[in-house]
Amino acid sequence: MGVVFRFCIQELLAHLHRDAARNILFCFTNTRGTDYRPGDTLKTLKELLGKFGDIDLDATPNNWFCFDNEAFRFLARVMNKLPYTEVEITRYATSWTQSVEETLKLFNHENLNHPHRILHTLSVNDARRTIVTLGKPMAAFITEINKNICSMNEYKEKIADKDTLTEALKKDEVFEGTTLEQQSLDYPRTVCTAGGCIEYITEDINDENDKHKRRTTKHYKQLCHAPCGLNGVDVDAIGAQGLYYCNAMRDGRCKLCNH
Repeated sequence: MGVVFRFCIQELLAHLHRDAARNILFCFTNTRGTDYRPGDTLKTLKELLGKFGDIDLDATPNNWFCFDNEAFRFLARVMNKLPYTEVEITRYATSWTQSVEETLKLFNHENLNHPHRILHTLSVNDARRTIVTLGKPMAAFITEINKNICSMNEYKEKIADKDTLTEALKKDEVFEGTTLEQQSLDYPRTVCTAGGCIEYITEDINDENDKHKRRTTKHYKQLCHAPCGLNGVDVDAIGAQGLYYCNAMRDGRCKLCNH
């Protein structure tokens, strides 16, 4: 089993609700060489599905179907009036009959009459998208909280010794921490994150205990498309596939900065 196929199976199960597992059917192609059976792929597939023990999903004769498209190729050959023999007709007719039976079996499968609730899958993806979106602001808040804790501990050490509790310090017995707040833009915009299109702005911070304290902020100076009304792209998404359809793009590159 190739890496791509393994990745597709894992991503499929990751994005679908667990109730959708009962509606998953496996179709194997080019199976005439294995007598219309899954062949060596079945063992590897079962091992992969076994890793998802919390999902009731297995590959069984009830949910797998084996086809072969060689009969279709032979039909195209006949329609184009290419030469063929009676032996070939017999062989491909058997393949055609087998594939037709499997197709009818697939269309009449009982699971197709009991669709799963799409809302459940949408809820799973919404929750996943929310968690991913919260990653960046949560990391920023944790960093700021740790800074506040360090500053507070330093302040405690200064006032712990009464001998060093000066009049100036008494006037400033209230500890002032810092927090973060989000400022929403008036409209969405597409910006470039390439190294040549960003700059770092350093500014002084008003801190009586540290006169040299400064803060560096990343500034996205290149506005590729503002405002941008593109739908289906998450906020703060870098390299999102949906940006390919932004009006600022041509063949996957920005028309303004060429990144």
